[in-house]
Amino acid sequence: MQKNLLWLIPAICLVMWIPAMAQTPHQILTNGGFESWVINGDGGPPDNWNLGTPNISAIKERDLIRSGTASALVKYDSSGTLRVDYQPVPVIGSATYACSLYVYDNNNSTVRMRPWFFFSPTGSGGPGTYSVDSAGYKLYTYSMAAPASATSLTLQLRFYGGTVGQTDSIWVDDVVLWGPQPEGNAPPAVGPTVRIPAGPVYPTDNVIVKSTIVDIDGLVVDDTLFYQLNGGGFIPTLEDSITGNDYWFHVGTHPIGSFVEFYVLAVDDSSARTQSQTFSYTVVNPAPSYTPIYYLQHTTNEGTLPNCFPGDSAGTTQVVSGIVVGRFERSGGSPAYHSRLFLQDSAIPWSGLYVYGAPDTVQVGDSITITGTINEYFAETEFLNITAMTKHSSGHALFAPIGLTCAQYNSQDSCSVDFEPYEGMIIQINNLTLTSEAGFGDFWANDGGTDSVIVMDDLSTGGTDSCVFTIGQTYSYVRGIGRYTFGQYKVAPRFSSDLYVAPAQCTGGSIFDVQFTFDPGSDTVDCWPSPDSGQFVTLCGIVTAITQGTYSSFYLQDQNNTTWGGVYCYDYSVGSPVSLGDYVQLTGRVHEYYGWTEIDSVSAFATLGSGQPLPDTMVITVSNLVAMCDYTTEPYEDILVQINNVAVTSDNGFGEMWIRDSSSPDSIRIDSDLWQYGTNQPSPLPAPGSNYDWVVGVVKWQGKQGAGYERGWFILPRFASDYHQTVFTEPEIAEVWSVNSTTLVARFDRVMRPAEVEIPGNYSTTHGLAITGAVISTDGRMVTLTTGAQPNNMVDSLVAINLCDVLGTCMTVPHYGLFHSGLTPISSIQTPAADGDTSQFYGDVVTFKGVIVSDSTMAHPTNLWINDQSGPPYNGVLIYTGGLTGYIPMMGDTTTMTARVEEYFRATEMTSLGTFNNVVIHGSGPEPEPYQVTVAQLNANREAFEGILVTVCDSFEITNLSPDTGAIQYGFMVRSLTTPADSFIVHRQPPLHTRYSYVPVAGAHIRGLTGVYKFQRERFRLSPRRDSDFNSFDTWCGAGPGCDYIPGDINNFGGANGIDVTYGVAYLKGGNPPPIDCNPPCAVAYDPFYAAMDVNATCSTNGIDITYFVAYLKGLQPSLLYCDDCPPARMAAPGTEIPSIKPSMRVRTSTPTKGAE
Repeated sequence: MQKNLLWLIPAICLVMWIPAMAQTPHQILTNGGFESWVINGDGGPPDNWNLGTPNISAIKERDLIRSGTASALVKYDSSGTLRVDYQPVPVIGSATYACSLYVYDNNNSTVRMRPWFFFSPTGSGGPGTYSVDSAGYKLYTYSMAAPASATSLTLQLRFYGGTVGQTDSIWVDDVVLWGPQPEGNAPPAVGPTVRIPAGPVYPTDNVIVKSTIVDIDGLVVDDTLFYQLNGGGFIPTLEDSITGNDYWFHVGTHPIGSFVEFYVLAVDDSSARTQSQTFSYTVVNPAPSYTPIYYLQHTTNEGTLPNCFPGDSAGTTQVVSGIVVGRFERSGGSPAYHSRLFLQDSAIPWSGLYVYGAPDTVQVGDSITITGTINEYFAETEFLNITAMTKHSSGHALFAPIGLTCAQYNSQDSCSVDFEPYEGMIIQINNLTLTSEAGFGDFWANDGGTDSVIVMDDLSTGGTDSCVFTIGQTYSYVRGIGRYTFGQYKVAPRFSSDLYVAPAQCTGGSIFDVQFTFDPGSDTVDCWPSPDSGQFVTLCGIVTAITQGTYSSFYLQDQNNTTWGGVYCYDYSVGSPVSLGDYVQLTGRVHEYYGWTEIDSVSAFATLGSGQPLPDTMVITVSNLVAMCDYTTEPYEDILVQINNVAVTSDNGFGEMWIRDSSSPDSIRIDSDLWQYGTNQPSPLPAPGSNYDWVVGVVKWQGKQGAGYERGWFILPRFASDYHQTVFTEPEIAEVWSVNSTTLVARFDRVMRPAEVEIPGNYSTTHGLAITGAVISTDGRMVTLTTGAQPNNMVDSLVAINLCDVLGTCMTVPHYGLFHSGLTPISSIQTPAADGDTSQFYGDVVTFKGVIVSDSTMAHPTNLWINDQSGPPYNGVLIYTGGLTGYIPMMGDTTTMTARVEEYFRATEMTSLGTFNNVVIHGSGPEPEPYQVTVAQLNANREAFEGILVTVCDSFEITNLSPDTGAIQYGFMVRSLTTPADSFIVHRQPPLHTRYSYVPVAGAHIRGLTGVYKFQRERFRLSPRRDSDFNSFDTWCGAGPGCDYIPGDINNFGGANGIDVTYGVAYLKGGNPPPIDCNPPCAVAYDPFYAAMDVNATCSTNGIDITYFVAYLKGLQPSLLYCDDCPPARMAAPGTEIPSIKPSMRVRTSTPTKGAE
């Protein structure tokens, strides 16, 4: 059979003129037609697709096809939700993406599928309906706006209703996904990230994480999982293996109580980064061994009435674990009704159990483990006397219902080995008609045969979503819990959706077909006109809104489209009134009323079904609708939406009001058209000053202008419950940072009102810094404050009060935001916290100043290194320039920057320069001189020299070209030819991370090495910037101006501290002299002249220098001085001076914290 004979509805035509726009839609998938099967062969999965779960396959089908030469035959033999996923694709946040696909589903009604959008780092959605049985391929569509933070989308084909041990099949073909994609380089897409095990984690569980990563226009060059324990800082770990696009990471085992958070970061060959959302879990006590419910329920002992099939475990204490599949929905009760539940742990018969009186209330979908006693209560097995219960997690998919007939399960046999296995489990009977009352609120029903079953109302009665039972109504299916009460088997629906009346088959098209277009129209009056404008169409949809009290105008929406899927029906002659949730089919004319698509001139109308679930309500913001007639706003026309955090700002007196939310200072209108002539009205009525947690309504386009009309988008709530009164929270200071010595910037968590924000008197600081000016940003989310002179490197807090957001909520109590005032020395940034590794300012925002010692032409294109005069030690740091636009500083530039302190692979890194937008280049100086250091000093103080430009003046031999433990090498080992014969690694990772052309040869000699000392690939390495950094002795190690020393470094160990005072005192008492004699090269009166000891600048050395040194260490002198006639040889470039800070040089004799050398 050829699939072009199976399908009767034409495909959507997308061959249209596409106007120039910022977000141009594209057809994104490259193998949506399943024509390519090269990688895995005919056994699949097809190219670019992967199997998202076990127990499912996608194989090549050559006969049952719709177009081309192949389709995908999906087979599965397991219950639950099973997936076939397309590889992740990059997307643009807030843009709309639409999918269409053809499905041939000819199984029973429980076997079905639907498309699903999985966005990263967060967000997902899919249609509320599933595929239905059909005689051939049937078209399904879905569209959704990406979350604002979305960077990638994984299109998932989700399959349901399978049965263990039985193979079910669904055919899929011609899957199309279209929407805008990022211009230029597309960042890597990080798709579904799953943890194994997915459920509770115990101390013995060796946790593995699998993440799907794809770069469509380049290569993934770095992939890292970062995890942290109990908030102690994120630790990077490289992948264990790569299978196709699946990257596997090892998190490992952790003790009981550990709180583990993790995320995955991917970097492509253009240095673009993408980060997944952050996941978390807590390591819990090992679950006690539990007994499968099957072994508690299953018995061959039929028993005698009233004890029908008594369990063999009656009276014993047991531990069971499973998913809550039902509960009593009414409130109150003793024990609480919400603690009376039904637990199921498998899809096989004998796997359900009634739990009476759990110690805590539960929700359907909770995963729990519970300890109690097995009991028989009038032949219904129950679990009671509960002594312990653990809730593991919530929101789990329920087991697929077991399909039965009245012949297989009925209420006429009081004790049946055929019916007993379904006690406590989810069951379903199709085509069931309620025939009469059975007493106690129950009903007799049958499915057309001679046997009948009782449908009971115990579970749903009194709940918020209770069932409505109608005698004479035939339900497409009745679903619920199988129960045995009062000597009869019954089915107990849990909520309204368990009684389902399938609508009649729609013979028309979808609203999506009518609305979707690439034609923007000629102007705002002709706004994105329907391709069917002026034509008569037949379409079907769910009634989502009705005008109260007047005429029969209403809104329709596709069940499975939350964009491009709504339409207004303007017609007075429909006939019988429509109701919310009706599924209708109508024939009418498509008309553009000033750019608003509507259906009029209805010539045929039929209600195909009632009480259908409404389409998912699309959550949007005011900013989504401010663009007037635009591709980004048009998808929401006539769609049911929700806007959160709404404030009514003004009223035009005709029921129209302007509203704002926290997304934008802009506003849109809300109107009372749908409820003003009815009885279901909000109370109190909306008015300026009203605030709502959320407002629900349909979106209307008003294209008329003038004569009382104003062009733009409206929200039309339908009735009182569409307004939800808000509970206010005060605005918060999200972040504060110093721009320079007299300027601060504060960012808020929402859009603020200028009137209060721009009053300097509403601000102060903990340390009394004067605030003399305040200017709000154009987006209303930031304020720039003019301050008094800020001291450098002081941790302070900005205090704000009486500031108000645009909704009128004000700070009634002080709110605080920590900041680092003035300039922060790099040595303070790099000085580690208690762990000896992570920066003490990790996560903080700081402003710092220094000289660029290595630029983007010398290392990775997004990497710079900057040094200042606040050390050594710790006075160098890596800068990540990703996201920074404009001129990038080059080597020798004196630069001030604001950035966030992060740890990347345990290397301290300054990031987010583009966010804070404060990079000031003061000028360009000569090439910075490196700090001269010995190999022994480097190896003893690795962390202290991280990020510093150094030169080592020894002669070296290349001893090892493979110093790294992995298959890939990132450098070579050199050993000093002088005593002691210490070694270190020289970084080599062409072509991006190192740029020099020098090729190492084992046994070769090098005289002098210069470069940035850094931590990369789990090892400390010296990274030369260019070829001249090799054999650099003559450049940096020969005689130069002054003498090579550090003021105060009497023992020549790389820094000035109290140990030098001890050394100097010992020398004055006759001990060893200081190692460096500066006469020559300096011509001074004293010979020898130990310049490092002359800290009071008298060009002599004596006990007065020791007294001065001690006063400096106590904070009584501002700095250590030096003899003007004998300055230190290597002075920093002009313009880098900031107040000096001299942390103690740490001598480490134990194993270093970062990797093994």
